[in-house]
Amino acid sequence: MNNKYVFGAAGVVLGACLTVGAGAAMWRCYGPMGSPETRAAWVVKKLSSDLDLDATQIQKLTAIKDEVLKHRAATASGREEMHKAVLAQVESANVDKAALNKIFDSHMSDMKDSRVFLIDKFAEFHSILRDDQKKTLKKKMEHFLMSHDAPI
Repeated sequence: MNNKYVFGAAGVVLGACLTVGAGAAMWRCYGPMGSPETRAAWVVKKLSSDLDLDATQIQKLTAIKDEVLKHRAATASGREEMHKAVLAQVESANVDKAALNKIFDSHMSDMKDSRVFLIDKFAEFHSILRDDQKKTLKKKMEHFLMSHDAPI
């Protein structure tokens, strides 16, 4: 067999492997997490493992997760309404600035309420951690921020 064909075939196989590998990496980043419930369960499992949470802490964290998911579901209709309003404006002859400002003001109010709620949930989670767990969490968060080019 000619070396030219061997190298060509090897190149095709290598290209296919790289394509599959890149696809698998993308799937890992974006695919398996899926629904908010799946992502939240993954976070609870990851925190439980990384912080070595005891059974009581896991139970409290799971309760917090459930409350956050319930809150998210309750605010979903507002997000969908905003998206529909913006999409409707794209197709219209003229942009109704007053209508868009009204829907965005409502959305910003919902976001403010969500911020207050989530800060309360974070404080609740923080209160169940021991000092060593807080230090571990801080290190994990710093690593995450650095790996995502976020300023610390």
